[in-house]
Amino acid sequence: MKITYNQIIKEFQDFATAHRQINEFHTGDLWELTQKESLAELNYPMLFVQDSPASVGDGFITNGFNILVMDKANEGTVETEVKSDTLLILLDVLAYFDKLYTDNWKFVNLQKTGSVSSFTERFDDTLTGWTMSIQFTQPIEYNECQIPQN
Repeated sequence: MKITYNQIIKEFQDFATAHRQINEFHTGDLWELTQKESLAELNYPMLFVQDSPASVGDGFITNGFNILVMDKANEGTVETEVKSDTLLILLDVLAYFDKLYTDNWKFVNLQKTGSVSSFTERFDDTLTGWTMSIQFTQPIEYNECQIPQN
């Protein structure tokens, strides 16, 4: 069974909805969010999922995503506290997908290595948080019979 792009995005959304600290979930291009809505009106902490390059190899596909967890470091809020909280949420994302991979997506390889970078005062705002890349590799079949054609 193949996991589709839509199913991966839905799992991110399900995670965000169930997580008691996340108040907002968005996906797409970050610049669209910053142009369409006032960042001040969003309900933080927020989980944002953005595509990163996917790759196809001999018998597999790897879908990549950039994950951002951000919150406001309002005046009087210690920035390190916001960084600490958002990093823990980011690690919760890994734990969630590791469990999903172990229990349900046995044929999907969650790549658990990569860099995690912090940011402060992003988007001309007081947004502080972390970003990381996550990748899911799964087998694909080159089966002409699966092509929807006449």
